[in-house]
Amino acid sequence: MIEIEWRRSEQPMQPGGLLARKEYRADCLRALLQLEPTRQTTLMGVAAASCIVILGQEQDLPWIPGVIYLGRAPSSPHLWWPTYLQPMTPPDLLQQAVRRHAGSGDFAIDPENKTLIPLREALPLDPHTIQDILKRHAT
Repeated sequence: MIEIEWRRSEQPMQPGGLLARKEYRADCLRALLQLEPTRQTTLMGVAAASCIVILGQEQDLPWIPGVIYLGRAPSSPHLWWPTYLQPMTPPDLLQQAVRRHAGSGDFAIDPENKTLIPLREALPLDPHTIQDILKRHAT
């Protein structure tokens, strides 16, 4: 287990993803269904037990109250965390520690729930996939 301390970032990172915890998962999926199909297909997503993570360009991400927007530091391109936070550990060292602990690939970090979400199984989104996730996880 890696213990990470966080502080508020002086300058928020550019969003490149979002994390919807269980209580906002259904809102997130319904918002994704409202997007134009061409915009949906620019996004990738993964559903975990505690949340859904969506990755994409800032302009393609929907605005959803309550979700956490994720960014990544240039020195740790495989780690995503809330745009408004900064780890107390240098990001490159944090990335090395996470990869040594959890393996390769990208990971999202939910600091509040102390959760590390592997993103290597993220799939391209389309209306059918979103509906399927909504049926399975939005209760």
